[in-house]
Amino acid sequence: MKYESPETSRISFYIDGEARCIKIPPRRNWFIIAFLGIWFCMWTIGGVTIGLVAIVGVLNASAEGLVLGLFSCFWLAVWCYVFAILSWKIFGHEIIAIEAEGISHTLKSPLFARTKSYRLSDITRLRWSEQNAAISLYTNFPGFFSSANYGALHFDYGAKTISLGNGVDSGEGYHIIDAIETARRKDEVA
Repeated sequence: MKYESPETSRISFYIDGEARCIKIPPRRNWFIIAFLGIWFCMWTIGGVTIGLVAIVGVLNASAEGLVLGLFSCFWLAVWCYVFAILSWKIFGHEIIAIEAEGISHTLKSPLFARTKSYRLSDITRLRWSEQNAAISLYTNFPGFFSSANYGALHFDYGAKTISLGNGVDSGEGYHIIDAIETARRKDEVA
């Protein structure tokens, strides 16, 4: 009989200098990635075509050119947002770095990175909880453009509840909590 390895996980642990780091890739739904990729290509072709027509219209001082120019601005904003989502879904990851005195949480893709840091001594009520499936679907997209605070791991930091580890299941969550608690114990001893 062949047994599954208990070490199999989508998260990985590694050491970076003084920090113990946990890398969490987003849950990848390849149907959504393929759908967005095809939609993105069609949106790009349509937008470039409309943009060229808008340039000709503006050069000819027509009202249609101005309207198409305004539409092109909207088109570009949506294009950038979908490009960021695809970048996150294909290449992105979340990094939790645990150091002697604090935790840093980074959302990173080839285009964007956002890091927030928290003092270990101010972290209370560290816990894991099941994510709502509907919220989890929405939060698989990057949090670069919002201040939304989603994830399966939670802790209180002053008057705020901080969430991280989007899509982490219970086994992975408790593994991460153990790593943070070990760092906190070391910080209390020092």
